[in-house]
Amino acid sequence: MGTGTLSLFGSSPRITEWLPDETLFSLSARFHWISGNRRPDQTCHQLFGHARHGSSHDLPARVDEFARRTGGELGSAVEVILERSLLPYYFPLRSPRDAVNAVASVRSGGLGGIKARLGILASRFGAAHPLKACAECMDEDIAQREVSYWHREHQWPGAFICSRHGRPLDFGLGKINAEGRFHWYLPRDMVMKPIAERESLSALEPILTRLLGCSSGLGNLPASFHFDPEVLRATYHDQLVILELARPSGALRSAAFAKYLASTLNQLSMVYGLEAMSGIATTLEDQFARMIREPRGVAHPLRHALFVTALFGSWTDFMASYGRVALATDSPYGARLTPAALHLSAADPDARRTTLVASVISGSSVSAAAVESGVAVATAMAWVAAAGINVQRRPKIFTHDLRQLALARLKKGAAKDAIAAAACISVQTITLLLRTEPGLHAAWQKARFDRRLRLARIVWARTASRLHSPTATALRQAQPAVFAWLYRNDRAWLVDFSEGLESTPRSNNAAVKWDLRDVEMAQEVNVAGQMIAESLGERRCSLGQLCNLVPHLKRRLSDLDRLPLTRTAIAAATAKRRIG
Repeated sequence: MGTGTLSLFGSSPRITEWLPDETLFSLSARFHWISGNRRPDQTCHQLFGHARHGSSHDLPARVDEFARRTGGELGSAVEVILERSLLPYYFPLRSPRDAVNAVASVRSGGLGGIKARLGILASRFGAAHPLKACAECMDEDIAQREVSYWHREHQWPGAFICSRHGRPLDFGLGKINAEGRFHWYLPRDMVMKPIAERESLSALEPILTRLLGCSSGLGNLPASFHFDPEVLRATYHDQLVILELARPSGALRSAAFAKYLASTLNQLSMVYGLEAMSGIATTLEDQFARMIREPRGVAHPLRHALFVTALFGSWTDFMASYGRVALATDSPYGARLTPAALHLSAADPDARRTTLVASVISGSSVSAAAVESGVAVATAMAWVAAAGINVQRRPKIFTHDLRQLALARLKKGAAKDAIAAAACISVQTITLLLRTEPGLHAAWQKARFDRRLRLARIVWARTASRLHSPTATALRQAQPAVFAWLYRNDRAWLVDFSEGLESTPRSNNAAVKWDLRDVEMAQEVNVAGQMIAESLGERRCSLGQLCNLVPHLKRRLSDLDRLPLTRTAIAAATAKRRIG
C-alpha cells in the first residue's frame, strides 16, 4: 500500500469487508471499537484525514480520502456514497445535476451547506436523522457476528419499523445532542428510546409498514433514476381524482382533501420526528397541496413518501401509476421506463386523459374533446401538449408569425415579459404558449439555466484572472453572489476550478475579540447553569442541556482554549447540584 493507506489493511486490527446492509458510519464505529482508540478524533483522522469531518452518521464527508486510505478494498468513493450512506435517498427527487454536485461535495470535503441545498433544514422533519435500530436485529447480529451494527435499511427517513421482524424501531439519543456529536457509537453503546409510546405502537404498525415500503422503495431506486416533476404532479393529481379529492380540471376539493389527510396521516404525529403531521403549526392541507402545484422548491423526500403512503396502496402501485403517466408523455424520464420494470397493469383506472388524447388524435378539436371529457379547455390543451401533440390554432392578435418569433426566443431562454412586450401581447399569452407547446417549457428552462451557468463560469474565471494571487477565499469575497449560485448549482465544476488555485493562508483569527466574547459567553453559561440546577434538583447539569439553553455554545466548544472563562463556567455548571 502507498503512503497514507490505513495500517488496518496490513496488520491487526483488520476490517476488509462490509457487514450486510452496513453504513459507512457503522463500519467506522466498528474500526474505532477494535482499534482501541481512546478518542473519536483519532479514528476520524485515521479514516478521513480530519479530526471531525467524516464523523457524521447520516451524510458522508471526505469519502475520496476514505477510499484512498483504505486502498479501495471497501469500494470506490462513489460506490461507498451510493451503497453505504443516506445520500441516494435525496437524489430521485432532485435533478441529475443536483445529484452530481452533492456527490462532488461529500467526496472532496466536509458537509458544508449540503443539508440546506437538499431541502432538509426547511422540511419541518428535523435534520438530525437519528440513528435507529431493531432490538431483535441487535440480538441476532451479536449472536452471529459478535457485534451490533447499524443497518442502512433502518436509517431511511420514514423507516420506523423493521421489515425483517415487523417490530417498531428504537432511536438513539447520543448523536442528536452536543455531547455525542463526534462519537463513534454502535447500537449497544447508545441509550435507545421507542419511536412512540408503547401503547400506541400496535395501532400504528399498519401505516408504519406502508410508510417503510415507500421510504425503502425511494432509497433503493437506481442511482440514475430521477422523477420528472411534471409527471409526478400529474400522477398525484390523477390519484386524487380517483379518490374524489380533486376535480379533473385540477382544483382540489379542499374540505375532502383536508379530512382525508387527517384520517390517514394525523395519527403519525405520535411518532418521533413526525410531529408536523399533527397539523398544528401548519395544516396538513397546506403541507401537501403544494405537491400538485408548480413548486418554488423541492419538497423533502419524506413528504413525498408520506403522500404516497396516504394516496396509494403501496410503493408498487404508485410506481405503476407513475409509469403509466410517464409512458404517455414525451418525458425523457418516462422514455427509460418499461411496463415490466414498473409492474404496470393493462387497465388504466382513470381514462379521462387517455380518452381525450385519443379523441384529438382521431380528429376532434381540443375544445370538443374537453367538453366530452368534462375538463377545461386549458387543461385539455396542457394534456394534449404533454402527449407530444401539436394543436391547430386559430390566431387572432397572436398571429402565426408572432407565434414563431415567440417560440424561437423562448427556446433561447428569453424572459416572458420581454417577448410579450416585443410582440405587443400579454404575458399570460406567453405563459399559455409555454404550457401548451410540447416540450417548450422544458427547453425554455434549460436554456435559461444554461445561460446563467455560462455567465457564472465566465465571471468566476475572469475574476480569477484579474486577481494577482487568486485563492478560493479571495474569489468568494470578490464575487459572493456568483459563488453562492455555483455552489448550489455547479459544485463539481467549482471544486475542479478551485483545485488549480493557490491555497488560502491560515488565519489565527487575530481580529476576533476573544476576551470580550469569553466574558459574554461565560455569563450566559453561568445563568443557564443556575437555571438548570434550580429546576432539576440534585440531577447533574449536562453539557447537552447547556447547549440547549445557550444556542451558540455548541459551535464554540472547539474554541475553548481561547475561552478560559467559558471553560471554567462550563466545568462549574456541569458539577453543580441543588443549592441548600
